[in-house]
Amino acid sequence: MKFVSALTLAAAMALAAPAALAQQTPPPDHAADFAKHHAEMCTNHYAHAVGKLAELETRLALTSSQKGAFERWKDIKLKDAKARSTKCADFTPPGRDASIVELRQHQIARLEERLAALKAETPALEALVKVLTPEQQTVLKRAARETMGEHMMMMRHFRDGRGPMMGHRGGDHPMQ
Repeated sequence: MKFVSALTLAAAMALAAPAALAQQTPPPDHAADFAKHHAEMCTNHYAHAVGKLAELETRLALTSSQKGAFERWKDIKLKDAKARSTKCADFTPPGRDASIVELRQHQIARLEERLAALKAETPALEALVKVLTPEQQTVLKRAARETMGEHMMMMRHFRDGRGPMMGHRGGDHPMQ
């Protein structure tokens, strides 16, 4: 009988120890984790743009007469990427209690900003395309499609509630 009591006492202590430890462990600071991840993501956005443009420049194998058009287009792209990176760092997502109308207004504002950037880039892009060979144009088009694919994957990631900008986790997305 003493063995059963000792075994019961040992089992009770084994079950109680994790509960006692859990009470002593402070909860994770999700806000700090989010802020750190968000700041890294914003910085990485600009770095990623610089790297992609350097890769594209190498893949295009530009002639000296083509480099000026590429540099003008690249400067516009990098200026936009830097502005987006800075704006990203200052971004505060709508709160969980934001209405669907507020969320939509926020979405419209971000899309209008992106559209303005695309319109500003277009003349330099058109000038670049005019000086490229058909083979180089194919390389440029492929790079654009790759970038679009990356953006689509990222948007799906955020839409599904897995992105760092989401104020909630999947399943309760307001647009689903």
